[in-house]
Amino acid sequence: MAQFRKLPVLIFAQLITAALIAQLQAEGKADADGRLITIDSSTEGGQGLQPLPEGYFLLTNPKGEQYTNAPDVFTAYEGVAREPGFYRKRQTQETVVDAIRVDFSADLHRPDWEHGVQPGGYLVFLADNDQYFVQPEVFAETYEPLDETAVRYMEGTRRILAELVAGNTASAAGA
Repeated sequence: MAQFRKLPVLIFAQLITAALIAQLQAEGKADADGRLITIDSSTEGGQGLQPLPEGYFLLTNPKGEQYTNAPDVFTAYEGVAREPGFYRKRQTQETVVDAIRVDFSADLHRPDWEHGVQPGGYLVFLADNDQYFVQPEVFAETYEPLDETAVRYMEGTRRILAELVAGNTASAAGA
């Protein structure tokens, strides 16, 4: 296990309303039950489902990944001046997490959501005993290593990403 510092990420946020759910359904981004269809290339079928409770916030990160936050959790974000709808997490203190790089595809199933990871991704452990997967490319942009083990993990992640990109390029060329 290694330690990493989480860097502040700019996200776009929308209050979840019945109108937004209907819009997402019309765009094929939510199912008939009002659950967000998340794109996850590491899982069979490449999709996951997440509830869209009215009054929560729909967040979109720079990679276009979407997820929800409860109103009490969203208070940790602050608006970015001159950028309506954009927020950054308040940095009241440095966020340090423990993480393990995984060299295999895996899925994490919870009552309220499912999430997967591809080889080179990370299983992140939070102080409150919560854990979640982070895809390798998102992790590389969102966390910085704090110890020697973390530095080695990041070097391995960059190697795995390079292999994945090379493999995708070769697959596309052969198609």
